Amino acid sequence: MALGAHPGVLQQFDRELLSYFLRRTGSIEVARDLRQEVWVAVHRYRGESSPRHYLFAIARRQLAGHYRVKHRTFLPLPEIQDDLDVERASYAAKLSRPLIASPSRFEQL
Repeated sequence: MALGAHPGVLQQFDRELLSYFLRRTGSIEVARDLRQEVWVAVHRYRGESSPRHYLFAIARRQLAGHYRVKHRTFLPLPEIQDDLDVERASYAAKLSRPLIASPSRFEQL
């Protein structure tokens, strides 16, 4: 079945998508944005699965991407005053890499 084969099918899917995103985000603005991204991505539909399954597979990926971006944390960089600070910052970064990658059993040291 093509996505627009029956009248009202697209409107029903549209309402379901909006409801899906609204329940999971709690924001009508975010829900509308995510719903629109699903409709942009749906142009690749080839009829290999049910339209509803295909739409909600895209919806789940869009929601995961939304939360992935939302929960990124960026650490502020320290102000660098002179060349000595640059060398210290570089040295500190080199020292912290092994600590970050160390096994959890060594974290207590």
